[in-house]
Amino acid sequence: MISIDFDYYKPENIQEACDLMARFKTEKTNAVYYAGGTEVVSFIRKGTLKAKAVIDLKGIEEMAEIHANEDHVFVGANVSLNQAADFKPLEPMKAVLNKIGDRTIRNTLTIGGNICGKLPYREAILPLLASDANVIIAGEEGLSEKKLSEVFDMRLKLSGSEFVYGFSIPRNDQIKMYSKRIQSDIPIDYPILHLVGRWAEDRLFIGLSGFAGVPRYQWIEKDEFDQWQTPIDKLIGKFASMAKEDDRAGAEYRVHLLEYLLEDMLGGMENDQL
Repeated sequence: MISIDFDYYKPENIQEACDLMARFKTEKTNAVYYAGGTEVVSFIRKGTLKAKAVIDLKGIEEMAEIHANEDHVFVGANVSLNQAADFKPLEPMKAVLNKIGDRTIRNTLTIGGNICGKLPYREAILPLLASDANVIIAGEEGLSEKKLSEVFDMRLKLSGSEFVYGFSIPRNDQIKMYSKRIQSDIPIDYPILHLVGRWAEDRLFIGLSGFAGVPRYQWIEKDEFDQWQTPIDKLIGKFASMAKEDDRAGAEYRVHLLEYLLEDMLGGMENDQL
């Protein structure tokens, strides 16, 4: 049950949505964008989100589309995780996305919602970063496309009335991604550590969720990697200080898990078993 009153709007296009948000900011009315609603509804119910206006983006039909050409895959922000995971041109991302929640949760959780939500895990960002994806941002001036890695700094940096419209992912059916997720014994739980790795030509991608307070990642140039006598120690050194301590696991334990997964990942890479 939702115990607070708010105004509800369902625009049919980008401009209408952005104009509404701009108006509310001018009026100093607390407004939120709403798409999948998994987190927004939960926070409103708990009283931790005091929205006076909700702008439902599900009326913008193209944000629920997913399609591909020879070069790129477009994934609208309102596409569910299951839709993305089951879409053949995104096969390299499937192993990562299928580890988030269960199939029922993934039917309602959108890729945009997972990445833009307030929860700190945002696991879907990792395969997108590993794929050199672009993010398509809607604003008052229309659509703009930017490199995701340039806009994501622990969280997506959006300003004013902007929201994520979708993602453009370079199509590469030969991509191999490593993905291992460690959680508690609860069947459905957030990750204590989720590691995503990928060799991309002359660079190595390492992305972590659950390890720090927010997703963290590094690209390591192959020339640098090849000079390391102890690669695992060097990789741990890049992330160890970020390890968080909470009631689910200590920082030292997370570093131990990171070492274990890095050994597993690099062993697979050496044997071409990613």
